[in-house]
Amino acid sequence: MMMKKPVFSFALLMVLTFLSFLTFLTPANARPIEVNGFTEAIHDVLLGAEDAGVIRKINIEVGSRIEKGQVLFSLAHRLEQLEVNRRAVTMKSHAELEAAQAKVNTLNAIFKSNKTLYMETKSISKEELDTLALELQTAKADLKRMKANKDREKIEYRIACELLERKIIKSPINGIVTEVLSDPGESYEPPAPVLRLVSTDPCLFVCNVEETAAAYLKPGGTVSLKINSGSGIQTRQGKVTFISPVADPGSGLLQVRVKFPNKKEPVRPGIAGMLIIESQVEEPEKKESESMSGNVHAANPIPPEECAPELTGIVTADTLMVRETAQKKGKLLGKLHKGTQVAVREATLPWYCIEFKGNKAFVSGQYITLGSGLENTSTNKASETH
Repeated sequence: MMMKKPVFSFALLMVLTFLSFLTFLTPANARPIEVNGFTEAIHDVLLGAEDAGVIRKINIEVGSRIEKGQVLFSLAHRLEQLEVNRRAVTMKSHAELEAAQAKVNTLNAIFKSNKTLYMETKSISKEELDTLALELQTAKADLKRMKANKDREKIEYRIACELLERKIIKSPINGIVTEVLSDPGESYEPPAPVLRLVSTDPCLFVCNVEETAAAYLKPGGTVSLKINSGSGIQTRQGKVTFISPVADPGSGLLQVRVKFPNKKEPVRPGIAGMLIIESQVEEPEKKESESMSGNVHAANPIPPEECAPELTGIVTADTLMVRETAQKKGKLLGKLHKGTQVAVREATLPWYCIEFKGNKAFVSGQYITLGSGLENTSTNKASETH
């Protein structure tokens, strides 16, 4: 019997998530999205028994590492064990069945020989032959009944074994015992727990993400995590296992769950961490929002008089695509790499007009951080793509 036990405060998680998105929503901040959350054990269960009884023996102690199928504790089960033994002896006994089979074989041989005599010599009467036929049919019916009894005995034996198994509790998972709540000799009544078992490898990271940020995630995708620990911040790679299809009505956030390995330098479930959603070179599809915004440039280049150099920016994405027009399907002119400084002619989201190889070009403004006084040492270092 397993009962779930929560390991973190949902309200605190929502507060941390909201605070993390105050930073994300700052217009000038185009760094990777960082979302606060908590780690939790992939399995955290309270174990008890299905039947009432007296606790006979507890085979483990707090801190024990448990393998799946290992005996954890048992209730008094002497009568159940004796019943299993009795059923086993009865099931394995085939003396009556063998005697019934031998009787059928003997009567069948006698009937065939007497039938031959009756047909050829008439040395026996019809009444005697009919009597032998009746005895043979009776013997066959007894044999069939005994075979059915054997099938029933097998079922009864399996039932006795199942009743015994209910008194001997085995672990359903690999894990570590964190609590033992009862002692040998105590009376037990279900569904009270006897012990708590936690599985920490793999581990889960749980957070609540803004819908716009969740658009960069997909189930099965790999993401980076930063987990606080006693030895410092650990960086882990995890796999997204769940993105809630329903937003929380109060906050508008979606729950995201990430599974990550936790063998080497294990993380203790329940501590805080951060999900890193890496910047993308292309924004997610937002056709409706872009069409409603008055900030999307037309496909034609902006006239020079409307696009005068004013600002300097620095690329924050690992690789940023440079396009001829302010469209996702615009002709690709080249790439800008992280840290490159660019001359920004017009800083109107979602597209920035920049100077690229002496010409006007467009990049996603989400991945440009504007600043003043930047050294003009690496402006427009690009690899042109044909």
